[in-house]
Amino acid sequence: MNAKLNPLDAVSRAIQRVLSNSGRAGQVLKDEDSLFEAIGLDSLDLAQIVVALEQDLGVDPFRKSGAPIRTFGDLVRAYQKELEMLE
Repeated sequence: MNAKLNPLDAVSRAIQRVLSNSGRAGQVLKDEDSLFEAIGLDSLDLAQIVVALEQDLGVDPFRKSGAPIRTFGDLVRAYQKELEMLE
C-alpha cells in the first residue's frame, strides 16, 4: 500500500490514467458523476481501474462486498471503507 495516496487521489488518478491511455480527455471528477454515463467508462475500464487501485492501495473492496458502485463518490467511499477496516 502506498501511504502517500489517499483514496480520493488514488481513484481520481486511476480513472484519469485509463481515460488518457485510451485516448480520451481527462475530466474534473465530481462525487455524483456516474462512472458509465458521465465519465464514459466501460466494464473493461473499470476492471483496469480496480487492478491499478489494488496495486496502489493494497486493497480490493469488491472481494467482500457486492455493494453497487455507480458514481465516482461510491468508488472512493468503497476504498475509504476498506482502508479504514485495515487500521
